[in-house]
Amino acid sequence: MAEKDKDLSMNHAYELIDSGDNQKLERFGEKLIARPSSVCVWQQRLPDFWKKADAVYSLKNKWIFKGAPFSEWQVEVQGVRLKLKILSNGQLGFFPEHRLYLPQLLEKLSALKKSGSPRLLNLFAYTGLASYVAALAGAQVTHIDSSKKAITWAKENAQLNSIAPDRVRLLPEDAIKFLEREKRRGNFYDVILLDPPSFSRLSKSNSWTLEEILRTLTLASLDLLNAKKAAIFFTNHSSVFVNDIIRNLFLDYCSKRSDVFTEQRVLRLKEADSKRELPSGSLFVGTWGI
Repeated sequence: MAEKDKDLSMNHAYELIDSGDNQKLERFGEKLIARPSSVCVWQQRLPDFWKKADAVYSLKNKWIFKGAPFSEWQVEVQGVRLKLKILSNGQLGFFPEHRLYLPQLLEKLSALKKSGSPRLLNLFAYTGLASYVAALAGAQVTHIDSSKKAITWAKENAQLNSIAPDRVRLLPEDAIKFLEREKRRGNFYDVILLDPPSFSRLSKSNSWTLEEILRTLTLASLDLLNAKKAAIFFTNHSSVFVNDIIRNLFLDYCSKRSDVFTEQRVLRLKEADSKRELPSGSLFVGTWGI
């Protein structure tokens, strides 16, 4: 499609319009947003469209608006309404690559629903997209994030989607400590989702990298999965080796089972009207009995 013919008025929940020169140009609903991206070392295809951005996040950590400044708006993703916000760190409250595994998550939940309402644990759950997709599909969800601001934001999204309070528990907890307590309590889940950061600072004297906690986090999560039928979805933006480590831990854990399935893939955002794709993290899926 020629640049002059491209319709920017389409109501897309998300589109990667263009990328290159260490930036990405994305449409989130009605807003066109330009932000830095260190992996986009190639050339931009549509230079004129960058001038149409409603907001640009500069390398000086400052938002620049084309017209009147704005701070919030909404999009709909996989049937879930999300409130997006302009944050000082360049984030918006929605990671578009997470859309890519939601159909697969819904397939697993559909299979599990044959035995009753699935119990799902969402760790590092942020503002709630996956939690509410699962809840609207009939799952009973426990949503964990150590950030109280993220939990407050997730509550706002719950209200947007009329999610009943007894359908999703929203808890400001440290993920590993929560897993340890749930094991002592004897609680189990049918599906566990994890999207840990590559680095986290819990306090001035307490921080970790994903590689440092990966074994503990993975095994503690597997310990809480239903023994008959279960699934784990693990997304990350760390090194390319993380998925292999998770897979090996998973296979060791399931060494006596014959009903195991694993999948690994890079999460890629495809540019509109282009063959180019932007690598945006990776996904490991492991199941048994499904």
